[in-house]
Amino acid sequence: MPLTDAELIERLQAGEDAAYQEVIARYGDALYRYIYRITGDAALSEDLLGETYLRLVEKIDDFRYQGAPLKAWLYRVAHNMALNAMRSGRRIMPGVDLELVLPPADDPAATVGLRLEAQDLREAITQLTEEQQQVLLLRFFAGMSPGEVARTIDKSETAVKQMQLRALRSLGRLMGQRDG
Repeated sequence: MPLTDAELIERLQAGEDAAYQEVIARYGDALYRYIYRITGDAALSEDLLGETYLRLVEKIDDFRYQGAPLKAWLYRVAHNMALNAMRSGRRIMPGVDLELVLPPADDPAATVGLRLEAQDLREAITQLTEEQQQVLLLRFFAGMSPGEVARTIDKSETAVKQMQLRALRSLGRLMGQRDG
């Protein structure tokens, strides 16, 4: 039976190597993909993932489990580190490979059409606010529920749902402008 977050945090605070290995096994791949979707840079994403784990090691003794998932804390740390790294003028989600999340198409014409739509969507996403981009990234690329997103970005679930709705409406309007 997998460890609960409370048990995992207790073992991390005890300095158990197996607990750190458990964190990496549970969250490593998904955290890397999340950071990569923000930075678009594999080497930078690996560095930031390492820094996220380092922050965990440095801060675990001060961590007080209050019911919020460890996952939310890790994503918040990774997100903030990625944003800090990206402050050099690029916006969030510059290199999102939307084609990777599109269903495969047997028809070459359909494939080209999907790729063009993905490019339009990618460009439209960059027109959103950073908060809206973060909500969409966590919801649809990291697969988090609205509650998990809320805990990760320290907002209410209602606020997350409102940001998601505004972001999707803005995307619809932006995509409509491209078609029109």
